[in-house]
Amino acid sequence: MAGKFSAGVRLKAGREVRARVDSAWLQILRKVYMSENQHTPVLHGGARPLAMCWHNVGDRPPHTIFRYEVAPGDICNKHVHTGKTETWVIITGFGEVAIGDRRIVVGPGDAIVTPPGTAHALYNTGSDPLQFLNLVTITESAPVTTRELAE
Repeated sequence: MAGKFSAGVRLKAGREVRARVDSAWLQILRKVYMSENQHTPVLHGGARPLAMCWHNVGDRPPHTIFRYEVAPGDICNKHVHTGKTETWVIITGFGEVAIGDRRIVVGPGDAIVTPPGTAHALYNTGSDPLQFLNLVTITESAPVTTRELAE
């Protein structure tokens, strides 16, 4: 296998769990998600990944959970997945989620579930950054894919 890239996940004691990603995959991620002037990947147009601190875990976190931030006026573009369900839990900020043909106003404590094959997007309509957790559950034997959609 090609070289590995380690992405840090901070633990309470200051230790880091390193998630290993094949360097070829990392190059794809950089091309798809990072502009020439960015040092942090941005997913689906405007969702910037944030660090998470895992407490009392062993060598790797037990769940697939990501934390993101969408700047005021920015969006996480409409996209669709196969093979997984995403649950977005809003932590801070206010916005609007487009899921299928519905639009839902969201704020702290709200959760939106998007099954495989369901188009979804997130708009930050507030004046502060909108932060959310993305809980990913593999739900099908089909491969996990993501496809960006036109608005």
